[in-house]
Amino acid sequence: MKNILFAAQYFPPCGGPAVQRAAKFAKYLPQFDYNPLVLTLAEEQIDRVRDNSLQDDVKATEVYRCRSEQRLIVDWSRKLRLHRVLSFLVRPDRYALTWVPSARRMGQRIATERAVDAVYTCVGPFSGVLLGHQLKKRLGVPWVVDYRDPWVDNTAAIWPTRLHYWYERHQERRALEAADAIVVVTPTMKEVLAARYPQCADKIHVIYNGFDQQDLPDLRDSRPGNRLHIGFAGTLMEYDSKPGGAQYGRLADAWLSLFGYRHGPKDPRTKSPYFLLHAVRALIDQHPALKNRIALSFAGSFGEKNRELVRQLGLENVVSIRGYLSHAEAIQLLADSDVLFLPMSTEPNGRRSYNMSGKIFEYAATRKPIIATVPAGDLHDWIQRARVGWCVDPCDVRGIKNLLVGLIDKKEAGTLCTDPDIEFIQGFERLELTRQLASLFDSLLNKEREVLVKAA
Repeated sequence: MKNILFAAQYFPPCGGPAVQRAAKFAKYLPQFDYNPLVLTLAEEQIDRVRDNSLQDDVKATEVYRCRSEQRLIVDWSRKLRLHRVLSFLVRPDRYALTWVPSARRMGQRIATERAVDAVYTCVGPFSGVLLGHQLKKRLGVPWVVDYRDPWVDNTAAIWPTRLHYWYERHQERRALEAADAIVVVTPTMKEVLAARYPQCADKIHVIYNGFDQQDLPDLRDSRPGNRLHIGFAGTLMEYDSKPGGAQYGRLADAWLSLFGYRHGPKDPRTKSPYFLLHAVRALIDQHPALKNRIALSFAGSFGEKNRELVRQLGLENVVSIRGYLSHAEAIQLLADSDVLFLPMSTEPNGRRSYNMSGKIFEYAATRKPIIATVPAGDLHDWIQRARVGWCVDPCDVRGIKNLLVGLIDKKEAGTLCTDPDIEFIQGFERLELTRQLASLFDSLLNKEREVLVKAA
């Protein structure tokens, strides 16, 4: 079995959607004769939500936990009120200073003890690209970098200055030119990255996110009764959130308005429950008898501003806010719903959306109909191809309201269903996606062997 030095900063027991891709690849790679040697954060330094239910996926995986200099650098910078300076100076993120150096040293130690055949880095944080580049240079083995999201083409990102943006473009270009393969999760991400770095176009590959059939409970019919239950599990933006606020604090707006750089403004409401909640309010105002015919359940990150909106619209008896649930509990919520809600941000300047939320695959695998408030782009196209739901313009309150009325009627009539393309959807099962990654490793290692044979 061949060893892969598998760098993934977000890894169980860390929870949240960013963990799923790395954890599932690590789970299934041994079936294709690859042993992932996972390099990740020390458990006590995980600064995200925890989800112990994900541990079962990786209980047989060799995991090397590397302590960062978080306490020494980040914590002291906060005490000295220098954390904004640290964020300004260290790019692309603080882990480039706190974790990458120690992770590189541990990766080198692992390679001296074990025969490492290739390096794989799952990013973000985007400092993981820097880590992979450094390990590539020191170990001299093929390196695969896997982007869950774009780096400098991320339309949600804001840089403190244009100079920061140019510097990160330089970081990304140097690293990607050194990579042996670049993996992205959507076709539009591939097109955008290939257009930016045409010298790298031939080594960019699409491996989608997906679902794990073993995670899914037995499929069941819709809930009895005539109340339409709409479920959501994931992260929502707050409808009036301000770009950069979480990173730079109260000075963000003033600073960014003068010096900041971004690809263009995005409307945070389109990745929030804002338009759905207004559509429900409009539905109840127009058809008061339907107030007891609809129920919404939100699991995950919801936000206080969104809670306030629920209160303002008088929907407390319609909306249930469940908070963070383990992955297993979130899947059960989806299975218990009649219809699933999936919002997606519109892109600045009318760009085609590269975003394709990983939850769409688990949504589709439950075979529950989907209300997708999504712009034109990869996600919209996939939903139409899979025949798993209805796509509505994210800002079209009237269109969403009319769709809800129709779905309530379908629920009552017992015709609430779609005609999903099951064979197409099965192509996004995690085992099949891992097969694609293993095939990529095979091609790189075979190419390396051919080079060595010719050199000999």
